Amino acid sequence: MSNYVWSKIICGLDTLDKIVIGDPTNLSHSIISFHKLFDIPYDDREARGVLVKKLADNSYELKYCQRWRYPITSIIRLIEIYHDVVWYLVEENHIYVSKFYWNNGVKEDVMDIEYQYYDWLDENPIFDGSLDYGDDDVWYFLKTLKDNWINWESNDNFARYLDVAAHNVDHPFKNRP
Repeated sequence: MSNYVWSKIICGLDTLDKIVIGDPTNLSHSIISFHKLFDIPYDDREARGVLVKKLADNSYELKYCQRWRYPITSIIRLIEIYHDVVWYLVEENHIYVSKFYWNNGVKEDVMDIEYQYYDWLDENPIFDGSLDYGDDDVWYFLKTLKDNWINWESNDNFARYLDVAAHNVDHPFKNRP
């Protein structure tokens, strides 16, 4: 099964410049690489559909998708270096969204979206395949919600994501009625 994971990274231009090879404001021939910051195992070729948008507050939104896994080592290291980074991820089944950020260490909050998301999608078929490959309609859906994040503690540096396909992670909503 080829499940995909969509990422949305909010960061400053300095950070964007460190993780995008090429002109970060013209990504037609650019790729994402974490090797410029630190030497970690990450297959740069996995990032697909890289999109960048400058936000009103002069931060940047970087979106892309990749296959199977959360790039957890990259997430942790990037946020440890750049405390202003917020990294959102959602797996193809749209059960929950993760938000990684800095608060005296790397933290993860999650939001259960499964039922609300699919109801919203039925009521808002506005995208109907019109989004770029690296984008996902979940990012537009989240704008319609009140923040309802819950912290998902980790005492082992998020080992739950190491070498595990995202759809197989034992997330907090997995065994709900």
